[in-house]
Amino acid sequence: HEITEVFSWVRKWAQRFKLPSHVVGIEEKIGIDDDYEECDFSEASYRGIVDLLQIKDNHAVITDWKSQPNILSQTDMDAHDQGTFYCWLIQKLYPHVERFTFRIWYLRYGFYTETERTEEELEVFEQGLIIKEKKILEIDNWDPIPGPQCQYCDVIHACPIALDLSPENPNIITQEQAVIAAQKITVMETILKELKNGVKDYVKKNDDILIGDNWIYGFQHKESDIWDIEEVAGILENYDHELYDYASLTGTKIKKLIKLARKEDPGLEEALTAATKTKNTTTFKGYKRKG
Repeated sequence: HEITEVFSWVRKWAQRFKLPSHVVGIEEKIGIDDDYEECDFSEASYRGIVDLLQIKDNHAVITDWKSQPNILSQTDMDAHDQGTFYCWLIQKLYPHVERFTFRIWYLRYGFYTETERTEEELEVFEQGLIIKEKKILEIDNWDPIPGPQCQYCDVIHACPIALDLSPENPNIITQEQAVIAAQKITVMETILKELKNGVKDYVKKNDDILIGDNWIYGFQHKESDIWDIEEVAGILENYDHELYDYASLTGTKIKKLIKLARKEDPGLEEALTAATKTKNTTTFKGYKRKG
């Protein structure tokens, strides 16, 4: 299945991507040192691989191939940090370039979107880069701090916390014990999610997994009772019952209706919004601190 998809992407690329002119490099490895001078890629302080680089006069076009299924909005493109970094690298390597265009070519769809970067924007990016470097140099303790970033970590399985997932003493009394336990939970939940997704993909392509003699990991079939709301409403009406005594509204459906009414029936939207009440609940989980 994956090979078929890749062939489909290549076909779209071959049929729809126009043969570019003024090509400077394909899969171009760009590396510069602390003085922003070109250097060996393996020794570079700043480096990146540009999929396709075109330069004509003072205009550079940087194209990045992406197989991702989601298409970025123009807002996301304009704030694309990787694209800005590539433009900045090109500016340092080719100082005569004054205009920068960053493109993402979506392989599975066969088209691209683009955004521009000005010299002023690249100067601001460089200032931010210098500030980040200074902050990094000030860090003394490099012990991992688990958090939402764990889900994006490529080396989580080499994380010291991940390598020691033995359960803590269940009697958590001190703040230090609580912090250690919470750190382990964060990493364990991330690894568990990865493993579940991997096992699920395997079962989809193969078969259920039998663990031991009687424990199965796979898709378990379940049946549940459902009723047609219009049919039930008619039955209840015949027996002098009101539907609202037995049915409940779902927040998802009402929010969808309000969103639709905002475009088609402002009066309905206003009435539903006025009828909205707030329910306060709490859930226990790890979450990102606001502010």
